[in-house]
Amino acid sequence: MPKEGRTTDLRFAFKINRTIGPLRYIDEIDENKVKIRFILNKIITNLELKSPLSKMETAVQKIEETKEKAEEKINNIKEGVKNCIQKMQNNPN
Repeated sequence: MPKEGRTTDLRFAFKINRTIGPLRYIDEIDENKVKIRFILNKIITNLELKSPLSKMETAVQKIEETKEKAEEKINNIKEGVKNCIQKMQNNPN
């Protein structure tokens, strides 16, 4: 977790933002992106207000949970695409 100090805190927030960045490429999970961005903005606001670290830890946990759900959806989409491709290969009409 970040140490006290604005520079370190903001670096921590940017690190979180960088980890969720790849989500912008998946249209299926827009709702999760919005939730993650909202939580990230709350973290940055909390950092600026010097809120307790426990609040930030809770927000980070929510981001991780949302990211896991998004990754699960991505895997489901990939599996669906593989199935469609296989069906097309088996039935070349």
